[in-house]
Amino acid sequence: VNPKEAPKGGYAVVSFRVPNEDDNAATNKLEVVLDPADIIPNARIKPVPGWEAQVTVRKLARPVKTDDGEISEAVDRIVWTAKGDAKIAPGQFQEFDVSFGPLPTASKVTFKALQTYDNGNVVRWIDTNPKADHPAPVLTLTDANANKPSANAGKSDSDSGDGKPLAIGSLAVSVVALLAAVAAVLWVRRAKAPLTDVPGEKSRQE
Repeated sequence: VNPKEAPKGGYAVVSFRVPNEDDNAATNKLEVVLDPADIIPNARIKPVPGWEAQVTVRKLARPVKTDDGEISEAVDRIVWTAKGDAKIAPGQFQEFDVSFGPLPTASKVTFKALQTYDNGNVVRWIDTNPKADHPAPVLTLTDANANKPSANAGKSDSDSGDGKPLAIGSLAVSVVALLAAVAAVLWVRRAKAPLTDVPGEKSRQE
């Protein structure tokens, strides 16, 4: 399955990549089955020339409330069947794209796939062990906000959210203003002081 990850609760286009691994037969059918625990309301199929797709839904025992409203059905399985010569021949592969959503809020979605060859052989990609010979495709679901940048990302110190740089700047302005006020008071006092208080002026008055 490609990509390997998608956001929880969102929509994603998932591609099932099917290689033909039989040297003497061609793949003419693909069936993807969803786990009953994975409730996905919608699946839209991208057309593949020469292949017919059918989506089957199942009734839920109990309706489920979601952000998009209450749902009573979920996707059960999707089946692609080759028509005519549109098979996956030896040495070839095909991709089947599906738009799923909204995705569950679990940690992953496991798809079990059955690959049928025109000689009657069926390869069951259903093993939940990823190291098995025929592991089931798994879509890992990630936190929708995990890759979003911080609200303060890219901002300078002057507009960061903690307010500290702004407080320091305000303090500096206050200090400068205070010094200016003190200087003004001293200047006024000096201007009003009698000449006798000014060094060097006493002899001039006499």
